[in-house]
Amino acid sequence: MMYYSAIRPGEEIRLLKAGDIIFKSKKIIVKSTTAKSNRTDAIDMPSQLYEELIYQRMDICDPDLYVFGKWGRPGNKPTGKNTLRNRFNRIRDSLNLSKSYKFYSWKHSGAEALADKGASTWEIQAHLRHRSIETTERYARKRLGNRNEKIKNNFPDI
Repeated sequence: MMYYSAIRPGEEIRLLKAGDIIFKSKKIIVKSTTAKSNRTDAIDMPSQLYEELIYQRMDICDPDLYVFGKWGRPGNKPTGKNTLRNRFNRIRDSLNLSKSYKFYSWKHSGAEALADKGASTWEIQAHLRHRSIETTERYARKRLGNRNEKIKNNFPDI
């Protein structure tokens, strides 16, 4: 979910309720009470995530249930504060992947994939819910470095 929605792994994803997913408009609502920014935002839901959530029957789930419930399925109580990260770490370690891969990396990987597919900095800013374009540009330089396909592949000959 983080890869496609860029929802932060802490309170935002842990406290997400089924009713926060608006299937008709393909939006996910991150409420101000859980958002890092303290503001309510509507996130566009990519079709891949939409289809997975339909497959998981989230569209007919009780809207008051937490998407990530305490017992590994939608429930009345949210999953524990560190549960998702701990599960990720166990899987990462069992696959002998570097500890440099963090649970939060899914959000970054999704943004990087968007950039690779040609999304503009402004589109990525909106998806990541950054307040300023400078934050997105700083993040992109740190994560991606300076990449420019036009310079790599279309530089004029002498």
